[in-house]
Amino acid sequence: MIETFDQLSNDLTALTEQIQTEITNTVDTINSISTSINDLNNAIKTATSLGSNTTLLEDERNLLLDELSTYGDVNILEKSDGSIDVYLGNQTLINDSGNRTLVHTSLADGSTSVVWQDNGYPLELNTGTLKSLQDLTQAYTGPIPAFESDTIAFLSAYEQTLDYYATTMIDEINAIHAFSIDLDGGTGNAFLLQLIAMNL
Repeated sequence: MIETFDQLSNDLTALTEQIQTEITNTVDTINSISTSINDLNNAIKTATSLGSNTTLLEDERNLLLDELSTYGDVNILEKSDGSIDVYLGNQTLINDSGNRTLVHTSLADGSTSVVWQDNGYPLELNTGTLKSLQDLTQAYTGPIPAFESDTIAFLSAYEQTLDYYATTMIDEINAIHAFSIDLDGGTGNAFLLQLIAMNL
């Protein structure tokens, strides 16, 4: 039984680390896409000023915008020179000044923070795969949910639930054995120690 709890705890830790890696990779991808869109913006502005056809450049930019929108909520503002301003979540990602950079940081409580490099403000998203990944790693401070509950949204909630059941099991078994008699005639010996739960 103890080995089962320990294995579940290790699996949750491994899954959390995997998700953290996915968040880092996603942030890197978003930064790469925004750089490419900014480059295309500049190329389109130049071509427009020269009276050249920009259809292929715009098509390439639209493909990148479609990919970007899978990671978070994206809005755009089209301008007369052919360029666009791009908004990701709550702030500007690309405008005439260029593209901004996102940074991913893992916090001590296991949650993650994705912030704008230039001002340190958190990226706030309503949709997309990046938001889903971040939601999974946020610190959970609510009541202990049941394992079968469909409302467990955070990995930390699973960890708290696992620790709760392990601690409860230890307390119950110790309570039973407190009234038993060992081979030497002694009583009150704890069968399991709280230290086991602390190792989960």
